[in-house]
Amino acid sequence: MRKHDPTVIRQAAKLLSPTSMSRFLADLARCSRSTARSWLSGHRQPPIYVLERLKEELAKRAREMLSLSGSGGGIDHAIWLHRQEQAVKCPLRARLCKLK
Repeated sequence: MRKHDPTVIRQAAKLLSPTSMSRFLADLARCSRSTARSWLSGHRQPPIYVLERLKEELAKRAREMLSLSGSGGGIDHAIWLHRQEQAVKCPLRARLCKLK
């Protein structure tokens, strides 16, 4: 039987909480931080329910990020508003920005 790969768990935890991976994982799994650290180091394998919760959390964060960057709102709308304000303040500058 093949040994599990702790890098996937480490990468997921780092994406979700770059400053305190073990604390995040311990809170997510409702376990001690030493147990979470052993999962991150690869000494122990996390149970399936922990991997499922990690997957759910990644999917939730991905949806949040996509909602901010998607069309119809969020960042795109803020960029569009800022460009409109700049065009009103300085029409010549707005034309130069479009050329870039």
